[in-house]
Amino acid sequence: MTASFDDSTWYRCTNSFLGPNTALDVQNDGQGNAEGLLKMAPLGNYSGQFWRFVPYGSGTYKLCTMFLGPDRVLDVYGNDKTKPHLATKGNYSGQIWTISGWGDGTWKLTNSYSGSDLHLDTYSDTHAPFMGDGDHTGQHWTISSIQKISAGCDETHQPS
Repeated sequence: MTASFDDSTWYRCTNSFLGPNTALDVQNDGQGNAEGLLKMAPLGNYSGQFWRFVPYGSGTYKLCTMFLGPDRVLDVYGNDKTKPHLATKGNYSGQIWTISGWGDGTWKLTNSYSGSDLHLDTYSDTHAPFMGDGDHTGQHWTISSIQKISAGCDETHQPS
């Protein structure tokens, strides 16, 4: 089962390992976020937890956040297929994501570059996001709608 998302809606991503009160977020380094590092953070009204799933074709998506805007999308490093981050949008296979069901009401996120055997996950000790193989609770994502997008994905302030 492949997911279908409304690209005019903000979504929040939580996983089964950390539960519904911890969400996928952007690590604000206070210096322009050049690396676009990700973290898992307590659920809050933070723009880094507002994700947009932009259709890319054939059931795939590019994912951006309200915090960094439409020109920074979820990707993995070219020299490390297991390390996700938000990179400058381009024609890169690591930025093309497939969201498919596990069969338990949760979703797995894979990208074309890392391959279908690696899924977005979180480490059990640091809770840092990474791409992992197998079938672990950190790879079972709940994607919940937050609100309709009023100003597009380029809005970079905290929502009201």
